[in-house]
Parts: sequence; structure tokens; C-alpha cells
Amino acid sequence: MQRLSVPGELAPPLQGHLRLGDPAHGPDAIEVNSRHLTRGGRPWFPVMGEFHYGRYPVGEWREELLKVRAGGVTAVSTYVFWNLHEERRGVFDWTGDRDLRRFVMTCAELGLDVVARIGPWGHGESRNGGFPDWVLAG
Repeated sequence: MQRLSVPGELAPPLQGHLRLGDPAHGPDAIEVNSRHLTRGGRPWFPVMGEFHYGRYPVGEWREELLKVRAGGVTAVSTYVFWNLHEERRGVFDWTGDRDLRRFVMTCAELGLDVVARIGPWGHGESRNGGFPDWVLAG
């Protein structure tokens, strides 16, 4: 017969040993301890999913993000593909389906955090890794 011993009380988690997270005790501060993440002083476990705004019509973002949230996702990761925003050297386009600000604001309205994956390399199956054609041509 084997016996299992369960301690009555755990020591509190170590804090401040990792230089990660926000300054302590902010209203929505994300902090790290030896056991878990906290947000606003409460244990927090983010669930992240990918959604590439530039690959969806802007008119469908809200409905699709609601589906993402309904699936349990709390944070959306998105690539900011360079070749999408500067197809021609020096000419930037942040409108319509390329409107990163509008995408982030839509996520915020739906209670979703955003992690913007800025390049220059974009590993999301984008032509040239997200580099514009003009970079490779010259």
C-alpha cells in the first residue's frame, strides 16, 4: 500500500523574481509569479487565437471575432504584414480591410486583447514572408 501525503497549506508564490509584466498594483496590471499570471490582482489565464484582419473583409470582423470569443479565446494575435501596407515603396495604406486601428478598437469593444505581430518578417504564410516585392527586387 502506498500513502499519499498532501500538505495542508502551500507557501505563497514567489513574486518579483522575474522582471516581467506591468508595474505592480496598477488597475489592470499583468504580473507574473512562480505559479501563474495575474491581471488586476487576480489569477489570469489568457487563451489566444489568430485572426489576420487583412485577410477578412472589414464588414465581417465583428461577427467573426464574436465567434472567436464564443470559442473561449480571450486574446487575438494578428500579423501586421508589411507587404499589405506598403505594396509600393513609400506608399502606405491603412484603410478598409487594412485598418489596424479599427481592428484593434473592434477587438477592444468585444473584450478581446490584441497581440500585434509586427515584422518585418511575418511567418503567417504570406508571400515573401510579408516583405514587399520591391524589397526583394532591389
